[in-house]
Amino acid sequence: MDLWASFAFVDARYVSGQFAGNRVEHAPRVVERTGLTYTRGVFATTLQASYTSASFGDANNSVAPTSDAEAGLIPAYTIWDWSAR
Repeated sequence: MDLWASFAFVDARYVSGQFAGNRVEHAPRVVERTGLTYTRGVFATTLQASYTSASFGDANNSVAPTSDAEAGLIPAYTIWDWSAR
């Protein structure tokens, strides 16, 4: 049985210009992946959880929904993945 994890913390911000201090769009602060793999003979199964924290869709760091589909807050989400062979 193998247990594994991956963690990334990113603090991507504009350092100059009109958006100085704002977080860079589509750059979540936390991306974490954790999984467990079990193998017995030719059989193997893996369960993985992937978490991505909230990020912004635009350089203005808009939180409220707008009529622009690319602007606004992209909420955090978790994805579970199970596979077997």
